[in-house]
Amino acid sequence: MHAAHPPAHARAFERHGLLQQACVQWLRDSGPTSRHTRLRILSDAPGEVHSVSACDGAKACRGQDLDAMSFLACKYLFGDGVKKDARRAFELWTEAANLGSADAHSSLGNQYRSGDGVEQDDFKAVQHWEKAACWGHVEARHNLGGYEGKNENYQRAIRHYSIAAKVGDEKSLNMIRDMLFAGLATKQEYADALRGYQDAVEEMKSPERDVAKKFMALAKRDERGGMY
Repeated sequence: MHAAHPPAHARAFERHGLLQQACVQWLRDSGPTSRHTRLRILSDAPGEVHSVSACDGAKACRGQDLDAMSFLACKYLFGDGVKKDARRAFELWTEAANLGSADAHSSLGNQYRSGDGVEQDDFKAVQHWEKAACWGHVEARHNLGGYEGKNENYQRAIRHYSIAAKVGDEKSLNMIRDMLFAGLATKQEYADALRGYQDAVEEMKSPERDVAKKFMALAKRDERGGMY
């Protein structure tokens, strides 16, 4: 018999929290170092790690166009300098997703989950998060963990959180820790995730780590109560 699920999973989704967080995350990931940073992407195969450049993949990456679309979509979503228009944000992210943007797929998943600018649809939210996660989007991977945990699919949740933690996502690592305290994860599962997280942090160059810390501080300041 499983113990009660951690409070972090039991909380209801905030309407705007995850979308706000996603926009702040996009700003962080679009910093000056991101163009030249190589991404460590863990596939669904246990222990398999791929190192690819940000624009590798089957679909060509139109960097500036996709960045502009995401930037404008965030502005429309929250009415920042333009009239608030969540539907227009959805259209821009859809166009960017069709061009191969993992960030856009993640944001579409957030919109489908919240129902802001589009009819609420968990199935479509998960589809977009899965697409983004397969392309190495850490926040989407974390959201999949939160979704599975909320639905009491704890092993799936741990798997997603572990993948995210092993590329340096502290929030996912902390979720596994909380699940350990609640009797939903094992010490070994947490230890494996912790080792992977520490390795990822060590591999980050110091300038990149400093930039990440600054933007994470911004995210915490601006966050409106995220989903997970």
